[in-house]
Amino acid sequence: MEVKKGWMVGFIIFLIIFIVPVVYAGFLDVINKGFDSITGKSSQSLAASVTVGNNAPNISQVFPGGLSFSPTNGGLTEVEVSFEANDAEGTSNLDNSTARVNVSYQSLTGAGLLSDTNTSCSSSNLDADTTNYSCMIQLEYFWDHSTEWTVDAQVQDINTNFALNSSNLDTNGQNWTVAELVASNFSDTSLAWSSVAPSDTNASSTTNLTMENTGNSRSLILSTTIIDLAGADFAVSIPAINFTVFNVTDASKIECDYTNQSEVVTYGARPIVGVNNSAFVWLNNTLKRGQGTAQESANYCLFDVGASLTNQQYGGGAGDDWDLTTGDSGE
Repeated sequence: MEVKKGWMVGFIIFLIIFIVPVVYAGFLDVINKGFDSITGKSSQSLAASVTVGNNAPNISQVFPGGLSFSPTNGGLTEVEVSFEANDAEGTSNLDNSTARVNVSYQSLTGAGLLSDTNTSCSSSNLDADTTNYSCMIQLEYFWDHSTEWTVDAQVQDINTNFALNSSNLDTNGQNWTVAELVASNFSDTSLAWSSVAPSDTNASSTTNLTMENTGNSRSLILSTTIIDLAGADFAVSIPAINFTVFNVTDASKIECDYTNQSEVVTYGARPIVGVNNSAFVWLNNTLKRGQGTAQESANYCLFDVGASLTNQQYGGGAGDDWDLTTGDSGE
């Protein structure tokens, strides 16, 4: 037993003397070389670079801002819009061909998106970094009246950097206002009849009088004033209550139906009978806006000539003018 114990002690001492230094040396080698020597990884240098591009242009001012105007009766309204674009790299960095102005409004009355765009703007340099662009915009007379018309100006530089100035994003009230225009066009300025004889009936005017909405009211009302037509001798006259007006005419002389003289007036259902020198509405919510659309005609009829009338001209003198007027229907 004593021999075995001695042998074991000697063996342990041998391990401590010879093996521990080897492990210790390997551990120091790992520390010196780094832990990548354990995982099998190797170090690698990396090239890092950042490219800083040019500055995007900026649109500083748009003229006119907050414009308010009335449409042109039956025509186009041309407005010159200009804006200034600044570029830190100079005016040569701006792409003039991308300059444009758009004026638009999303209709709340079913007309859709109303807009006009000009992409052929002229340009002139104000200084080394600033270019002024001028663009003509056209607005139709029948487009909606509103205070919320948006004006957008935009341009890009030669590196496709984009700049936009929109009045809809401006807190200073730079949107445009298009005012309401109540206007109409009449095909004639007078009414005429063929020769009639006493006791004749249902004599319609020979004047083909048509009307069109040439403003931007959604629809119009039609009113008229009929006046007694005095004879040249002022002894007799044709009373206003002998005339009717209607927007339809046909072979049966429907425009001469005078039953509304004693019935409740129904606009557009039957002709309306005149009342001397008193304006009355004879058609409501008509003449819808829109270029060349929804025309109406005014058909006047002398449904009772009168047996007591003498051979002479009636009307045509001072104070005998009738009136035909359009007004906003309130739609």
